[in-house]
Amino acid sequence: MDLYTTLDQSDRAVAVCLDYLRRLGVDWSPHPTEAEARREYERIWSQLGGRAIEELLELPLMSDPASLATLDVLTKVLGPANHTDANLFSLVTCRAVNLSLESGNCDGSCFTYVTLGMVAGSHFGDYKAAFRFGRLGYELVEQRGLKRFQARTYMVFASHAMPWTKHVRAGRDLLRRAFEAANKIGDLTFATYNCINLNTNLLAAGDPLTEVQHEAEHGLEFARKARFGLAIDLITVQLGLIRTLCGMTPKFGSFNDEQFDELQFERHLASDPARAQRECW
Repeated sequence: MDLYTTLDQSDRAVAVCLDYLRRLGVDWSPHPTEAEARREYERIWSQLGGRAIEELLELPLMSDPASLATLDVLTKVLGPANHTDANLFSLVTCRAVNLSLESGNCDGSCFTYVTLGMVAGSHFGDYKAAFRFGRLGYELVEQRGLKRFQARTYMVFASHAMPWTKHVRAGRDLLRRAFEAANKIGDLTFATYNCINLNTNLLAAGDPLTEVQHEAEHGLEFARKARFGLAIDLITVQLGLIRTLCGMTPKFGSFNDEQFDELQFERHLASDPARAQRECW
């Protein structure tokens, strides 16, 4: 699934996951309804009962091989699901969290809890719970040593959970730690995602544009070496924005220059339905 994602074939990565789930008797559409996603989200609160979110830190470790394998698959498909369908992304996230509530915590739980921090806020409007679930995933890594998905957990917490309640700069150091951790273990997909998020963080915080440009150029070089099309496209646009803000393009507000052709780039994005999300961004 990671390979298909990097090759700009997120739909095939999703198909692998759905095929696996069908073998377990779970028949999902690649485009579920919002109601299906919400039911799975509400089931989290039903299983939580009277417990505080923070108490989930003490759940026993998951030991059932089938549950561990399934959570691994759900964890791996989160990236491509996010690229293809918002309801599927929410459904996968919530099902993965429910699996942890039923069978205990494992390495994948860290990542799915922080991903729920994305979903609870942006999809279901519960921003306080979003931050608390994000912090739960982070603390599982820090306190219980579940570090297999450390890089992914750090990145999502810093970029998509912390900003709900803290200044955007608060996640900066954690983003840099996430990149180092991903690069160290060869998780090129998430190392490259992290480059995108770091650029976003620097721009949102109003850092000096010369420093942001240097970071974006470094990220673009990294994405090209990883041959990750989605990241190449997104960082290219970030760099175009930085260059026009710096007055480096002939016309302010246009990214056109000797390095970038807006019309050609727009045609590139429009030529493949798999690029619809980045076209929107």
